[in-house]
Amino acid sequence: MRRRSSSPVPQVLTRGRTHFSVRGTSCISCLIRPESFGSGRSTIRSDIYSSGLALYTLLTGVDPFWRNTEAETIAAVKARDYRRIRDVAPHTPRTLAMRIERAMAGDPAKRYASSAEFHQALGEIRSLDVDWGRISSHAGHEKCWHGSHREGGQDLSVCVTKLGSAFSYETRKAEGSGQRIRDCCGTARDEPKLGVALRAVFDSLT
Repeated sequence: MRRRSSSPVPQVLTRGRTHFSVRGTSCISCLIRPESFGSGRSTIRSDIYSSGLALYTLLTGVDPFWRNTEAETIAAVKARDYRRIRDVAPHTPRTLAMRIERAMAGDPAKRYASSAEFHQALGEIRSLDVDWGRISSHAGHEKCWHGSHREGGQDLSVCVTKLGSAFSYETRKAEGSGQRIRDCCGTARDEPKLGVALRAVFDSLT
């Protein structure tokens, strides 16, 4: 999936409707439902689809189907051409990602049947011990995350460093001796392997 370029995004995409923006992150494709290309009928499942895409955008910082042109964006929606949530934001809890991706299903019948069902599914996700979020990368690092412990434990950090075409990742406690958490450090030879490693790290720490 291509990242948003620095050029302005179009204000109108289809049927004269404007996209919305949350803290500078636009979700243009939230207004294009796959069923729009068939019967054209919108139902509550269409709204659930848009809600799922909005949540994806908030969690990852990118619109899953946004491309350089309107035609390319529509083609991506039709083809369901997007990166899974945890491929883009590996700190996202697995259960949360699964529920959002169900809401984003191309087939309306596979989505939640009502807003109440979607609300209940999200509400059933257990509270995690550590709240993770992307932060500005430290000097020399490719990307970094900070984890705030809910129960008064030490805050954590996970940072990735690029090594040529490979990567190293390191997890540290905020304070005290033995800051480095060895079981959550390592190397990965490429982006896909790094994603697998980071998902395992975040799963083990939350």
